[in-house]
Amino acid sequence: MSFTSVISRFIYGYPIAGEDDQDDAQCTPIPQPPTIPLLGNAFTLDKHTPYMSFQLLWKTYGDIYCLAFPGRRVNFINSHALTLEVLDEKRFHKNVAGGLVELRGLVGDGLFTAFHGEPNWAIAHRILTPAFSPAQIKGMFDDMFDICSQLILKWERYGPEYAINPAEDFTRLAFDTVSLCTMGYRVNSFYNDAIHPFVTSMGAYLLEAQRRTPLPEPIKGMTTSSQWELDRKSMNQTVDKVIGDRRKSGETRGDLLDLMLEGKDPQTGEGLSEENIRYQLLTFLIAGHETTSGMLSFIIYELLKAPHAYNKVKEEVDTVLQGKPIQPGHLGKLPYIVAVMREGLRLHPPAAVIGVTPFEDEIIGGKYKIRKELELPEGMSYSAGDYLAILPTNPLVSVKRVLKHFHLSEEATVTINATGSTTLPTGKPVEIKQILSGYVELSQPASKRNLETLIDVAEGDDKIALRTLADNYREAVVDRRLSVLDLLCTYPSLKVSLSTYLNMLPAMRVRQYSISSSPLWNPTRVTLTVSVINAPAISGTGERFLGVASNFLADLRPGDLVQLMTRPSATVFSLPADTNVPLVLFCAGTGLAPMRGFIQERAMQVQSGRKDVGKILLFFGCRNPESDYLYGDTDLKKWIEMGVVDVRPAFSRAPHLSEGCKYVQHRVLHDALDVKDYYKRKAKFFTCGGTAVAAGVREACISLIESDVGSREEAIESFKKLQKERYATDIFG
Repeated sequence: MSFTSVISRFIYGYPIAGEDDQDDAQCTPIPQPPTIPLLGNAFTLDKHTPYMSFQLLWKTYGDIYCLAFPGRRVNFINSHALTLEVLDEKRFHKNVAGGLVELRGLVGDGLFTAFHGEPNWAIAHRILTPAFSPAQIKGMFDDMFDICSQLILKWERYGPEYAINPAEDFTRLAFDTVSLCTMGYRVNSFYNDAIHPFVTSMGAYLLEAQRRTPLPEPIKGMTTSSQWELDRKSMNQTVDKVIGDRRKSGETRGDLLDLMLEGKDPQTGEGLSEENIRYQLLTFLIAGHETTSGMLSFIIYELLKAPHAYNKVKEEVDTVLQGKPIQPGHLGKLPYIVAVMREGLRLHPPAAVIGVTPFEDEIIGGKYKIRKELELPEGMSYSAGDYLAILPTNPLVSVKRVLKHFHLSEEATVTINATGSTTLPTGKPVEIKQILSGYVELSQPASKRNLETLIDVAEGDDKIALRTLADNYREAVVDRRLSVLDLLCTYPSLKVSLSTYLNMLPAMRVRQYSISSSPLWNPTRVTLTVSVINAPAISGTGERFLGVASNFLADLRPGDLVQLMTRPSATVFSLPADTNVPLVLFCAGTGLAPMRGFIQERAMQVQSGRKDVGKILLFFGCRNPESDYLYGDTDLKKWIEMGVVDVRPAFSRAPHLSEGCKYVQHRVLHDALDVKDYYKRKAKFFTCGGTAVAAGVREACISLIESDVGSREEAIESFKKLQKERYATDIFG
């Protein structure tokens, strides 16, 4: 442990989070601003304008960056795609840290501040959820209208010459509304000039909690004033009085407080304790009003900056209400105001940050590649360059989409009776979810036969549209990856039974991936280097297209069972028995997978002390060094330092960083002398990648030969001879 970490442990109770904490062979380093010893990035955020600080950090460091604080590192995510990924509740869960921990002294294990797994969170969640149904919210309308009328009356009473402080009045509005609707308590903020004592205490308490967050525990105790405790007691007294008055009155309002006092958890039969009821009420008062008042304040601010938008809001209100008081039925007829609210939330989110943490170490980002390590069954072996065949299951989101279309629950069962051969389970009840998950392909483009089946049952314009798709099958269906389900959801006249749908689907097929490791590293384990496909569907349906096998692999967790087997590669696509033979490797993207296995095998041989190991020249194409330069800062860097491999990258989005070379073939031509030198030393050549990569490399090699022999025809013949003797390819796509 470093001296800095020793000092940090003495002061804070735990070591400072260091940059090495994020190092991993599978990871791309996450950007981070400069740090201060012991304090890390404690002063990176401006405490007066933290949201502006976050915006500046995003503009500087991009979609993901890291801030280090004493004892912990926090990764901040700023893109829609990455956010969707970390909101996957199977991989990540709620994280209570920082300021929220400080608030536990006031609100304990309330809904916002309960730690993951605390039982009261689940109990309260199940008891209180019914209070937020559309019918219950509609039942609060009169109370909401009452408080809003008080605000409007105040503004009308003061007249046009009076300078309004909307932020302060919106705080009164939101606080009064939440307290009346949730617990039947009238604060009457608009009948007093002074702010309610609860609001004053709450504001002071929140500021103190924010101030205490980065401080070591001993410093917190020495610097916190007695007002901290007085504010806590003041707020508790207000809530305790509300609870006591409700119990004494025997009144029943059907609100949140009634549910807290009388509700029982449908799973455990337990109710909320007196202490937890107080925590929940305090949580709703604090969290419920702050976000609403902030949103309203920013919306007014933006509307005053944009008079044309403000006028459209007034015009919509006048058109819909016709001078009459607003009613619940009007709310669905105000689309422009809804759009204004959404834009306000986008520009000024009142809750700018939420915290989650993974159940285990994770690698995120659809644009990043993943490396999966799988343990082989006993007795199964492999060689560098071999394949791993797996039988995946469909993504859960795809399965749920089918269930939704056919109005089926996840627990629904079916019994399949088949007269002919089928890969589906027959003769016994099976959950439909199980069949949709592992037995059939859900995302495969519809076949021509599928289209003819659908055309037969289609009606009107749908039949014409489907016929057009059939006539332009390649461009309209295959290239757009239109599945049978896509067509069923697009054309409403298609009334197809579940049985017919299942008959239209092909059986789940085995996927094959190049193994990216060497048995000299571990004979019982293999690694796969896979590009995870998770992107907007090009079908135009508005759904996301999820690669079946890549997402299956990405979602695997330690202990999961996988149906797999190793398959040998072609004899020519394997390392030469003579380790002295140099290698020239051409690849792009995940075409690096088998090449990594080759390089790792040579590295293990060098590491064992062998001197008869030929060197490797690797040409690797990717977009840029920041996103998909696979293993560039880890394995490849280490193997370069060991003298095992010489890497020549080609960055298509940043050619200025790769000697002006955009693609692999360009780098081959640029480094022609080195390629010719390896050729003269009887090197073996390998290419792995898509058809475009293979064609580009082939043309570059022929050009190099032609520059020596002077004739293209002779160069082509020489290349054909090379292919037979010492040139192997593994082409996909």
